[in-house]
Amino acid sequence: KQEPSANKRKFDQLLDIFAGIFTPIVPALTGAGMLKALLTVLTFFSLVSKESQTYYILNFIADATFYFLPIFLANSAAKKFGCSPMLAMMLGGILLHPNFVSLVNVAKDGGEAISIFGLPIYAANYSSSVIPIILGVWFMSKVEPIADRISPKAVKFFTRPLLTILVSGIATLCVLGPVGYIIANLIGDLVKTINSYANWLVPTIIGAVLPYLVMTGTHHALTSIGINNRMTFGFDTFIYPGQLASNIAQGAAALALSLRSKDKVVKEMSWANGLTAVFGITEPVLFSITMKY
Repeated sequence: KQEPSANKRKFDQLLDIFAGIFTPIVPALTGAGMLKALLTVLTFFSLVSKESQTYYILNFIADATFYFLPIFLANSAAKKFGCSPMLAMMLGGILLHPNFVSLVNVAKDGGEAISIFGLPIYAANYSSSVIPIILGVWFMSKVEPIADRISPKAVKFFTRPLLTILVSGIATLCVLGPVGYIIANLIGDLVKTINSYANWLVPTIIGAVLPYLVMTGTHHALTSIGINNRMTFGFDTFIYPGQLASNIAQGAAALALSLRSKDKVVKEMSWANGLTAVFGITEPVLFSITMKY
């Protein structure tokens, strides 16, 4: 067999990392998204008022996943990179702590600089961010073994986490967080540029190739781009529309088959799986209907 190139292996590893980080949090994202959809339906039919406490509470329940996204990502990234999930979640909590958010707001309003041990901290809001926490946890996975190695055995129980979170926390606030924040904005600028010239192109390509990505499980790597766009601009015009079109197309194909097929088993399977695909989960219909027929 022909050996894959080093670049190919690195690209596959990158896809595997992003898929491994985002796959575990899909249920939380799905639950939050469906709750938002339910709220839209309830308000559209005037069953719940936007001014009511019911709407207010359900809305922040749905928003909790997106606001605390760095903590969710920290947990799954730690498992992927092989470091402590609890310390990683603590790192995510640092980025979202109300005191840090207050410092950032004061710095943005009055131009007051933030620093620790004389090191400048970039005034950025990391709620709902994606890239900064992934970079921070990756760095933590390098720091933790060193902290373990240099800690005396008698006091390793507390010196290892102390050194890990101290070094990783400062590095994330001063360097990795800002770098991730800048990368996220650059991706957003790229999206805006492509959107201004050919806003139909990327969603069309994604819609066409998505089933093949789902077959290999690499479609979750796209989630990070969609989430980054949503958190940077408040919406995404690339990933979500392409995925939506693909899901609806597969669901519609299966539902049409359920109407046309004379086979009772195929009719039942295509109806149930087609409905699931319309709601956003295409694996059942992909492997049982659309690939086969």
